[in-house]
Amino acid sequence: MLKSKVLMISVLMVSVSALSAFAGDAKKGEGLYQTNCSPCHGDKGQGRGGPMGWFTGGGGEVSGLIGNQLSNQTFLSMATDEYLRKSILEGRPDRPMIPWKGTLKNSDVNDIIAFMRTWQKEPALKMSSEPVWGDPAAGKESFNSFCYECHGKDGKGTDLGPALNNQGFLNAASDDFIKQTIIRGRTGTVMRPFIKGDPDANVDLDESQINDITAYIRTWDKNAKSRLEPWLMKTGK
Repeated sequence: MLKSKVLMISVLMVSVSALSAFAGDAKKGEGLYQTNCSPCHGDKGQGRGGPMGWFTGGGGEVSGLIGNQLSNQTFLSMATDEYLRKSILEGRPDRPMIPWKGTLKNSDVNDIIAFMRTWQKEPALKMSSEPVWGDPAAGKESFNSFCYECHGKDGKGTDLGPALNNQGFLNAASDDFIKQTIIRGRTGTVMRPFIKGDPDANVDLDESQINDITAYIRTWDKNAKSRLEPWLMKTGK
């Protein structure tokens, strides 16, 4: 019995140590954020704005910033630490968001994420790591009907919406992150919810249609080709 208790305490100590190894220092993170991130994303993560309160935020406030809004509560409730970590380290190829891998240490990134979490007021949404299955062909039609004006027909982004057809984004974002973004939108921006029944919905889509759009967006992911192979072979893409 004593040995079992000692073993249990040891396991708990190791678990706590493992957690603390990845815990960031928000105070240090604030300094790192203000130096490296605020020039594009704003000192409070407010992101670029405009008269309409673009997809990336600003809430209608005119802004010369070029980065996405990071303090958006809907975004923070869905963005896992791993999503933020990959986004910082890998950046967004061919976009202003450069990769910080090699410039920032892992501990620096953890500190920045800890600081960003101080903005979060809403509870984290439990995100699934499972793939979202849908019909990419149907999703393409829906995307070109409802999403292209902000994100471009090829998903490369516009002045209103960020690029979704970007390997850095696709490496960081889970299928559920994409799906929940379509369902919930971004509070205070022109990216409204798209799920049927939501009073703020921009377009009333059912869940299967949102699954289709998610599946289509994932076809741009070169790292997901193996699980998409049956559809890719069928369509000759």
